[in-house]
Amino acid sequence: MYTVLWSSFDGAQKEYCLVKDDPVLGLRGQIISSGAAGKPEPLWVSYEVECFENGMTRLVKVLSRGAEGQGYTLHLTHYPNGSWFANAELLPDCDGLDDIDLGITPSTNMLAIRRLDLALEQSRDISVLWVRFPDLHIDVLRQRYTRIGTYTYRYESLHSGYQADLVLSPLGIITQYGNVWTGRIWPDLAHS
Repeated sequence: MYTVLWSSFDGAQKEYCLVKDDPVLGLRGQIISSGAAGKPEPLWVSYEVECFENGMTRLVKVLSRGAEGQGYTLHLTHYPNGSWFANAELLPDCDGLDDIDLGITPSTNMLAIRRLDLALEQSRDISVLWVRFPDLHIDVLRQRYTRIGTYTYRYESLHSGYQADLVLSPLGIITQYGNVWTGRIWPDLAHS
């Protein structure tokens, strides 16, 4: 297990994330945000993500609380047959999708990167369940990942054209997300 602390370059967001990698990948994190450009509102987020052995997302739990104290809860379940449920309701538009992207954190991008296991210069387009904040609205988002270096991947949103180069550690954990996030990793000595 590893502890990752991410900070946004503008200082508006901090994240504490535990990355579990044995026997399957799992994430548990909390984010505190003082707001982004154009949206100067505080936000608190807590999330958990569990994967199947093949790296596909299996379970997602998210709590989000904004400036007025209004809270949102999302519980996503992905079944082996490819179906997704959000708070116990079927999401038919999401059948067959493998990955989740929580739009407020760099952590979930590493799920797709690890699952895709791209060779150098290889590229792959995928569709993911994209969760927007603070209201936890779900969209299907087309993305492209291209491995441009040993530990560097280019992320592209095929919807908006947004691009960022993601730098991973040898452990496969994102340590830089374009000019948005930077991260530091610690071994979880309390659990080793």
